[in-house]
Amino acid sequence: MTPHKNAILSVTLGLLLAQTSSAIDFKSLLTNCRDYHNQPVSVVGVARVKGSSFFLFENPDDARSWDAPEEIARGKSVSTARTLIVAPRKDSPMNENDKYDRTWVRITGIVDAYGHNRWNSPCTLLLVEVEGLSPPLFKSSLILSVFRNDSAESVKLRLFNARPRIYAEFDLGPGELDDVQTQKGTAEVTTTSGKTLAKYDMPELARSSEYFDEENYAFYFQFKDGKINRVSPDVAKSWNWHR
Repeated sequence: MTPHKNAILSVTLGLLLAQTSSAIDFKSLLTNCRDYHNQPVSVVGVARVKGSSFFLFENPDDARSWDAPEEIARGKSVSTARTLIVAPRKDSPMNENDKYDRTWVRITGIVDAYGHNRWNSPCTLLLVEVEGLSPPLFKSSLILSVFRNDSAESVKLRLFNARPRIYAEFDLGPGELDDVQTQKGTAEVTTTSGKTLAKYDMPELARSSEYFDEENYAFYFQFKDGKINRVSPDVAKSWNWHR
């Protein structure tokens, strides 16, 4: 089947599931997952999203717990008893759902009552569709790393944790930037065809560092002249990035 036909099939399937899914109360789904196994459902909650990590909470207070520093990258700060894990589509861009972070959303998906994932949550929702229902409900205190491409060519940025396992990747055109929550590991810049241009050992990012932007809870990194370097908040002001 051609990629074009695959895309049409995916859209058609998504529309059908969105039309036939049953609206269900968040708490009911959380406590009775097995009753809905393999069924399409629609549920409303507060999303916490960064890259491939997608959690759904019943209310804003529970969603704030996702901002516990340091341990969130390993899922330890998340109260799994009050959390639904959303599994993004395998063919979707890694950061496609970041715009829903800290907002009320309606999730349509297929219930997997036995896919308890590494956080051992009650069940997983295999994502079909996300509908945003509100603007961000609160300011995030997650520390982000902002990467800017100051070369003349488009590049791809990949981030690896200490295992090493890739946990984020995105394309950056000349002068473009993007933000992500980083872990100790390695940042790698490649050409769009995959040729390695630069690597950088990502350290543990401490708030006591001179490179920490207290106002925006961020660190800044720049790819320029074939190297990845840290940038001070004063220099990064000209990037016009903010929460």
